[in-house]
Amino acid sequence: QAVGSYRDACGRVSDRGGSRQQAVSIFSLLSALSAETSPEVLETFSGWLQGEASAVANDIVQSAAKNGEALGVLDEVFVRLSAKQLDEACEAALRGSRTELALLVAQAGEHTSLCVDMQRQVDWLQHRCGDAVDGGRGD
Repeated sequence: QAVGSYRDACGRVSDRGGSRQQAVSIFSLLSALSAETSPEVLETFSGWLQGEASAVANDIVQSAAKNGEALGVLDEVFVRLSAKQLDEACEAALRGSRTELALLVAQAGEHTSLCVDMQRQVDWLQHRCGDAVDGGRGD
């Protein structure tokens, strides 16, 4: 079964333009994580992955700006949130005059009991503004 899983992983990575070595790396990582792993190792891996995600997010935003194709407000917020960069996502929303979004993003890092309040705010905004929640800007 492991050989079949490996073969499938190689095929999926190759289909997306990746190399066999990338497939091996992905398969090895998934195999290692699926085994019993100590909390210290997982914590170290999580820290490393967070650093890598932040670096990729910064590269995406900076590359777009250098090429004169700055990301739209929502795109930058999405990229920043994907890397758990809540402060930067909030700042991007504020720069784009998306105060409601900035408020929701700022609250996203808070205690989980705020999830219900955040959902109510989103529902209220959608009810109040309907399809015009994006302010008619379309970005």
